[in-house]
Amino acid sequence: MELLLPGVDEVDSRLDLRRRAANAAERAAICSQDTAFDDGQQSVVLEMGNLLAKARTTAAEHLEHHQKRRGEIAAQIESSPRQSFARAVEGAVEIALRGREEEFKATQRREEQSSRALRAYRLRYRIDRPAHYPEWRVLHWAFVFTLFFVESIANSQFFANASPFGLIGGWLQAAIISATNIGLGLMGGMVVLPWRNRVEVSEKSTKLPTGVAVVIGFFLFVFNLATAHYRVLLEELPTQAITLAMEHLWSSPFTINNFDAWVLLFVGIIFTAVAWIEGYRSDDPLREYGHLSRSYEKARDENAAQKTVIRASAVAQFTERKRELVTTARQAKSLCADYVSQIASSKVDASEYREWRSRMEEATRTLLARYRSYYLQVHKELDPKPGYFSDKYLFPADAPFLEEEERIRRAEARLADLNGIVEELENIRDSGVEQERQVISSLEKAVDDFFKRVAGAAAKESDDANVTSKPAGAPAASDSSAGG
Repeated sequence: MELLLPGVDEVDSRLDLRRRAANAAERAAICSQDTAFDDGQQSVVLEMGNLLAKARTTAAEHLEHHQKRRGEIAAQIESSPRQSFARAVEGAVEIALRGREEEFKATQRREEQSSRALRAYRLRYRIDRPAHYPEWRVLHWAFVFTLFFVESIANSQFFANASPFGLIGGWLQAAIISATNIGLGLMGGMVVLPWRNRVEVSEKSTKLPTGVAVVIGFFLFVFNLATAHYRVLLEELPTQAITLAMEHLWSSPFTINNFDAWVLLFVGIIFTAVAWIEGYRSDDPLREYGHLSRSYEKARDENAAQKTVIRASAVAQFTERKRELVTTARQAKSLCADYVSQIASSKVDASEYREWRSRMEEATRTLLARYRSYYLQVHKELDPKPGYFSDKYLFPADAPFLEEEERIRRAEARLADLNGIVEELENIRDSGVEQERQVISSLEKAVDDFFKRVAGAAAKESDDANVTSKPAGAPAASDSSAGG
């Protein structure tokens, strides 16, 4: 706070005390019996009083700011959480776990249901092996696409020379042939062959998929044989190649007098066979078993991921509470230091105002003495002088500033309570650091208990759902022992 003290000469000049005193002396405005100031003296008191009022307002604003800030600081310190570290972590973790309970229960229920379905299927059909299918299905199908791409590129060389469109035309014809070989091969391997392995079909029922597989295989062999004939005739009679190829295929199927055509035939057969194998290997021979196994693994992985997230959330709460523990103690100590600083500032501002006020009173008395001296230079006959000439002029007492001392005393008394709170927070912080391992152990136990409780609730809900969905009076299903 900065209070500027006006210069005596400056005020003397601004009020023009010489002229005022001379005019008053000519009128003999001051008499020996006077008890009140004349206009000239009152102008001095009024001018200095106005300056004092402005300074008082400024000082009061500063002191009120310090008082308000002390109240805010005290409220912050007193509202600091003072529960033990273990209880703080326990409460935060409990809230975090409760917020994730429904989501975790859903993933736990899906894992439980898919696990039951898989175990029931294995027990029902006496399966004691894990499901076999590509671990990376994307890579598996990328390999199948590569088969198509490689065969079409390889075959395009055999058709490019005889095609009027060159390499592009040759590749288009090769792509059609490759799509037929790979597509039908995949269908045979993915659908027809696994059909024979279905555990719920009878031995008699396997004849149909066997027949379909033989038909598809025979068709692909004939198709590739016809492609070889077509390749031979494409160079000799390109406009009649398709018609003549069918006639040659019928009349003399294995009479192919062209090495490239034989290579084309064997390339088609090889890629077709590989497509059959890859189609068959795309899933478990028992397709339903593979589907159940994948469903279980997906549900298991989702549930494991959910557990990881929950554990990470619990650890995050522990870390956050630990950080808050240290931060709260440090912040409270810093606030307490600020509280002390605000008390000191109040003392300094109050002292500065009192000193400034005393100097203002001294300046006012000096100005009044000057005015009277100017007056007596003209009105020398004034005798005796008024009694107030010998009085020491004082401004009226400032009541609010008398109360400020009491407010500072109360603030200093409250400081002891605040220091006690800070000490308590520091003790909580220190004990929390010492109990860190114990708190981590309790946290892990709480999370494990949560997993067990939710798993039990999910299993019960699955049982209740199964009982509700089962038709009344439905007979129990008998186990089948069909092999696969």
